[in-house]
Amino acid sequence: MNDDKEVVKGANTETDPDGWMRTVSGQHIDLREPDPGLICIEDIANALAMQCRYNGHVTGFASVAQHCVFVTRALGIWGHDPRIQLLGLLHDAAEAYVGDEIRGKKRLCPEAMRLEALSMAAVYEALGVEPPSTEEAAIVKEADDAALAIESAAVRPCSPPYTNARKVNGLLFDSWDNHQAEAAFLHQWELLRASK
Repeated sequence: MNDDKEVVKGANTETDPDGWMRTVSGQHIDLREPDPGLICIEDIANALAMQCRYNGHVTGFASVAQHCVFVTRALGIWGHDPRIQLLGLLHDAAEAYVGDEIRGKKRLCPEAMRLEALSMAAVYEALGVEPPSTEEAAIVKEADDAALAIESAAVRPCSPPYTNARKVNGLLFDSWDNHQAEAAFLHQWELLRASK
């Protein structure tokens, strides 16, 4: 065996088998049955910080990690408790495993939505976070839309304004690089986890 190649059981060392992916820490995830024991916040933060929103159709980098931090901050500005803020931080965490899909594509691909739901359930279990109730999910969704409106105005000048998003005073989009976004995501995680 060549010492410079790590062999993962059940995996081809050149490509991942169908339905599998490898994380930056080297975990081998089966997307059809994601093992919560292989999921960690560091992989999530790194992957989300490296992914650009809107399929990259932006005038400045807008990572999923920065978006998640913005959602959390919006929830804090609106006076929601740390649990709701934590749910906001993690609302797109599954995208660390299945990728960021634009809303239009999600509506066309029910299988992608199913895989995202499986990953999200594994993330909640791995991180010891109770999944959101219907009411909590609606609150996070409102903050998600508000953050989208702020980002979109800054990095998608050709898109129409989002008039139905609630205003978030004091939250301004300034494009972060992946390192800033990853650090901010992990910082929010530590703050919110400590206040659980």
